Amino acid sequence: MFGVPRLLTTRLGMGVYVRYEQKDFPYFVQWKYTNLGNYLVALELANCHVEGRARVRERGTLSFLAPWEERNFRLEIGVLESEEAKRFEEEA
Repeated sequence: MFGVPRLLTTRLGMGVYVRYEQKDFPYFVQWKYTNLGNYLVALELANCHVEGRARVRERGTLSFLAPWEERNFRLEIGVLESEEAKRFEEEA
């Protein structure tokens, strides 16, 4: 199953999206910062909850890599322009 969060701006008629497998990144965080007319946003994929390592360890869901272990993940980041952004907005 794929997750496809997207961020659209109707004023500019464009947006961005991230496509990923939910089994690889079961948590998604949208981080926002607003200050003095500035607006920043980040789309953050994660394999653990944002409560911190101690809390995740308590839950028994803290993920570790063994020495020399590797994991590969697929991730697609794209830009949506005009018509494509409108189509994504209609799907939401």
